[in-house]
Amino acid sequence: MDQKKDTFWDKVNAHVAKYGSIDTPQIDFGSDVGAEVIDD
Repeated sequence: MDQKKDTFWDKVNAHVAKYGSIDTPQIDFGSDVGAEVIDD
């Protein structure tokens, strides 16, 4: 079990190193949030 757990976290750490962490304190949706026009 420990080897599978270690392998999983090794893959997670490699993913974070390649793409960055998704742990963000505040998501920035941009200045046009809510500007979408939805047809009725």
